[in-house]
Amino acid sequence: MITIEEKLNVFTKLVFERIQEESNYLLKEMENKNQQMIQEQQEKLKLQSEKLIQEMALKGETKKNQMVAKANMDRKIKILEKKQQLLHRLLQELQDKALDFTTTSAYDDFFKKTLGEVLGQLKGEEEILLYIREADLGRYRGIIRETMDAFGLQQEQYSLLPAEESIFGGMIALNGTHRMRIDASLLALLRDHEKKVGQLLYHALEKEGEHNE
Repeated sequence: MITIEEKLNVFTKLVFERIQEESNYLLKEMENKNQQMIQEQQEKLKLQSEKLIQEMALKGETKKNQMVAKANMDRKIKILEKKQQLLHRLLQELQDKALDFTTTSAYDDFFKKTLGEVLGQLKGEEEILLYIREADLGRYRGIIRETMDAFGLQQEQYSLLPAEESIFGGMIALNGTHRMRIDASLLALLRDHEKKVGQLLYHALEKEGEHNE
């Protein structure tokens, strides 16, 4: 015959086993939920981390592009400054050589040839205005008169006027109505040369900049 004590022991054991089983289930369920929460948090952190990395990479790329653009702009500015310095020096040398040229016998031939070409372009005009440096007017008055006679121009058909010394040499011619203007001065030749020299300088400095990159 089973005693009350034995019955209590069996009952207690059953209750304990049931409680232990429920506790294990609850613990397992809590562990699963915690694991799921941890996994979700890890995924969230991973996404945030990837987004942050992308943003930082984008900012880094933008910064890099800005730095490259600034470096290119600085290089072009330096090239331009160097070009201007060299161009100014070369033009000063050209002007000095132009002034030296006006004192040579070669300039005599240049002046006479230029005058003939100018008058040829103004052929048929009733009135011609010639702007010539005062030094050249005194120096070539005889050549001017001979050339005018050769073109059949009477003294009343042309006027000899003093030009600015800044034209360096040569002449500037206009017809009577001022609608036709021919700049055959040494200054005009120098300016044309300035454009060519400037282009050559720019291309040369561009190539130098590319080699130094």
